Amino acid sequence: MAEVQDRLTAIDGKLMVPSPSPASVFVDGIAVSADDAEREARVREAWEALDVDRQRRIVEEMVTVKILPAPRGVRDFMPELIVVRARRIDSRSER
Repeated sequence: MAEVQDRLTAIDGKLMVPSPSPASVFVDGIAVSADDAEREARVREAWEALDVDRQRRIVEEMVTVKILPAPRGVRDFMPELIVVRARRIDSRSER
């Protein structure tokens, strides 16, 4: 019985290890530069090198996007119906 409990404890320990968020992995991969323009260029280059799935995961982690319902009969695109908000950063948890 003690052996089973030890194995369960080991499994629980593995399950509770937080994995780094996609955004933190992305940022950690970019060297910090004193020059804002250089840093922006590095971020842009790194972003464009990511596949769409990774870009999507980073955006999902950083913002929420809500598309409001269009008024009846409106068929044209209305950008004001798209609401983008930054997610609240919680330092206690990693996604």
